[in-house]
Order: sequence, then structure tokens, then C-alpha cells
Amino acid sequence: LDEVQVQNHDLQEKLDEVQVQNHDLQEKLDEVQVQQHELQGKVDSMEGKLDKVQQQNHDLRGKMDTVEEKMDDLKLLLEKVVTNTAPPAPPQWIIIQRRGQYGNPANFFAKSMPDYKTGFGNTTAEFWLALAELARLTKDGKWEMQVDLVDYAGKRYTGVYHKFRVGAGPRYELEVG
Repeated sequence: LDEVQVQNHDLQEKLDEVQVQNHDLQEKLDEVQVQQHELQGKVDSMEGKLDKVQQQNHDLRGKMDTVEEKMDDLKLLLEKVVTNTAPPAPPQWIIIQRRGQYGNPANFFAKSMPDYKTGFGNTTAEFWLALAELARLTKDGKWEMQVDLVDYAGKRYTGVYHKFRVGAGPRYELEVG
């Protein structure tokens, strides 16, 4: 019986040691869980910041697309404000319309009002400058208009108008005299 009691005592001591170790491990596990929770909070915060950066990047791409579109529009407008590229216009004249045999369909100038407002075509071929640009250019100062026509037989006709102005939109009324 004494021997069983000694063994029981030894087992109780070992059980106490295991319980202490278990308690220590539980404390360490609790610490790890707290650290894991803190890390998860940091990960969540980083994901939120990443989402915000991605949204800003998306917004910037949209703005860049808008800037590129405006640059393209500006390039087209600059192409349309032509001086001395097509005879017989002298350098101080601005060509506002060109028609001819450039491979475009016969109805190339059958456009909508918005097209005439913003302009269309290619300055080295058939084109229309833009009503909005003509209104801006002619709103101040004195302007003349010269119309040069060449028929299919090659005969030239010229008309000069000493008063020329295009009024503001949306009507863009023409004054010629």
C-alpha cells in the first residue's frame, strides 16, 4: 500500500508539472492569439489602404485618358487651324473648308450640327474647321473671307467678302458682306 501511495504521489507531482506546463503553454497560446489578432488588424488596414491606392490609380487612369483625349482634340484643332498649307491661300489666311477629290464618299459633308460645331476631316484633304472655332476667331476684329473654286474643267473662280463673321453658338449665324 505504501508503494501505491508513493506512486500515486509521484503521479500527482507529474500531473501538477504537466498542468503547470499546460498553463504556461496556454498563456503562450493566448499571447500568440493576441499577436495574430493584431497582425490581422494590420493586414486588414493594409488591404484597406491597398484598395484606396487601387481606386486612386483607377481614378488617375481615367484622368489620364481624359487628358489624352483632350490632347488628341487639341492636336486635331491645331491641324485644322491651317495657314499657308494649301495654295492659293496666302499665309495670313486660315483655310476653313476644303473640298476635292480625296477618295471620300460624295456625301462626306452630309454631317450633323455637332460635327460642324467641332469640325471634321483631315487638313491635308477634305475638312471643315469648326463653327465653334470660327465663332471664337471672328468674334473680335475685322475679318474677310475669300472663296476659291475650281470646276472640273480646271477653271478658277474667286469671291472676296470684306465682312465675315460667325456668331456664337448654338446658332452660329453667318455675317457676310
